[in-house]
Amino acid sequence: MSERQLVLADASVIEFPLTRRTLWRGSVLDAESRSPSLYEVLIDENTREILTGGPVDPQTYWQAEERAFRERFGPRVLALVAQREKTAVNQLEIASGVLEHYPLSRQMVWRGKVAHAVRGAIYEVATDLRGRPVNVEALEQAEARAREARYGKLEPVFFYWLQTRRPEEHVRVLIWVSGVDYEWVNEELARLYPQVAAYRFASGQPVDEQGRPILIEPELFDKIRTDYNALLDQAHRKAAEPVIAFLTSGGYRAEALDAFPGVVTEIPVEVVGELSRTPLENLSAIYFGEVDFAPQLDSVGGTIRATAAWESGYTGQGVRIGLMEGGVVNPNITHRALEGKVVAANVSEATDHHAALVAGVMVGNHPGFPQYRGVAYGSNLLVSAKAYNSWQSIANALNWLVDREAFVINVSLATTGTLAMQPEDRALDYLVRLRDPTVVVAAGNYAGDAWGWNTRSPAKGYNIITVGSFDDRNDAHWSNDITATRSAYVDPYIDGQTTSGDREKPEVVAVGINVTTVDIDAGDDGFDWFNGTSVAAPQVSALSALLIQRYWYIRTNPEAVKAIIMASATTTSRGAAG
Repeated sequence: MSERQLVLADASVIEFPLTRRTLWRGSVLDAESRSPSLYEVLIDENTREILTGGPVDPQTYWQAEERAFRERFGPRVLALVAQREKTAVNQLEIASGVLEHYPLSRQMVWRGKVAHAVRGAIYEVATDLRGRPVNVEALEQAEARAREARYGKLEPVFFYWLQTRRPEEHVRVLIWVSGVDYEWVNEELARLYPQVAAYRFASGQPVDEQGRPILIEPELFDKIRTDYNALLDQAHRKAAEPVIAFLTSGGYRAEALDAFPGVVTEIPVEVVGELSRTPLENLSAIYFGEVDFAPQLDSVGGTIRATAAWESGYTGQGVRIGLMEGGVVNPNITHRALEGKVVAANVSEATDHHAALVAGVMVGNHPGFPQYRGVAYGSNLLVSAKAYNSWQSIANALNWLVDREAFVINVSLATTGTLAMQPEDRALDYLVRLRDPTVVVAAGNYAGDAWGWNTRSPAKGYNIITVGSFDDRNDAHWSNDITATRSAYVDPYIDGQTTSGDREKPEVVAVGINVTTVDIDAGDDGFDWFNGTSVAAPQVSALSALLIQRYWYIRTNPEAVKAIIMASATTTSRGAAG
């Protein structure tokens, strides 16, 4: 990349008062890229050492400052909580903590959890770096106001990239829409199903007066979910109407999406700026409207202890698993490990190589090679969706999978390695929260590019399960296992801030080295070994299917599936507090 392509888009200083360190942070834009690409450069102002890509991890600065805070102000934090909760201070201890930086309003806050040794309760607390209580909600509102004053409704990287384009140049944009009337959706369900003795409906499920789900027969439940998804689509389109009307009044075509509340359009750069500053009803955020998905590439069953589930009779039978890839596994596939396994695909085309190998890890079951069977080899209900590099196709693929009652959806694809939340992360997060499938995403792999070991999108979301990879040395013993050197692991930023800490990514790891699975290029009986988080993620998707078969009522409770998988992992990076 030549120097003439690079533009210093933004610069700021991060001060660590307790450890007396200062970092200079610069955001560098590739001005000639066809899509927004913003790279971060961190320089230690004392040593002038460039940290990004160097031997020193920038996270050590935040960790050192957080340790210094605990050493100096830990007793004050415990005293604050003891006074607030009216308990003895000697029964409290700090369980975990993180620094949050608000760069535009130039504030730094320590947020932590304090555990009560007797009650078992966990208390949240937030202070400034002198141990004084702060109102986090007020700080977040101030940061949001400062962010909108600078960027309007634009994502920062998109904002800077637009400064390098001609005003008349047309660009595709994705507009995230707010104002979805979820109450209307649930009220309509209550009207449609008066026979269900529910206090109310919440997120498409009947609940009692305490908000607990009411168990109803599976057939009725599935019918309610079908109507719920259709009503939610209507609510998304209704919320998009003001944005659609604004764009069409200017002579521009715009399309509302169903899977999540979004509008896609193609407009001149100058109109993007106008739209960003217009106080338009339900316009929440504006993103660059193109997306570029890329694939993320026999002892597995024993290593992850799937064999114990198999021996108990749980093989994924009856559980529908969704696969979103850059291609499909055709229902007519003749490879004997996947023959009869796929009930539907959203496009009629030849089987994709990457999609087939991922499917093999999940449900493959070749009669002649039982050692290469998938983790949920008993499932014959795979639904396969192709997502092109457009938001319409991604939204359509997700909706198609949900409409076919895919309780688990595997995504072994990646877009960008920037640590800021992207719209594709937001879309999958929304899908889990409102549509209720368990969504499992590959963390991504180091590819020798500028992103390093950053967690790739769409694996940054809060509600999904992000999966990294490790090397099991081709045996089922844990003692000799090692981390896969190319597996992404760097945590995402807290939204709009310059440090990570509110998400530990990946949540879990699975085998990602020398995994033998389906290779359609080697014929109907062909297998080969593959590496990467692409083959690690489907192991966790299949494990989710085994859990759903065992506890059927959690099929629309992805929080429970995620919690069980994380809690049953063999080791953790940060102990019980983590």
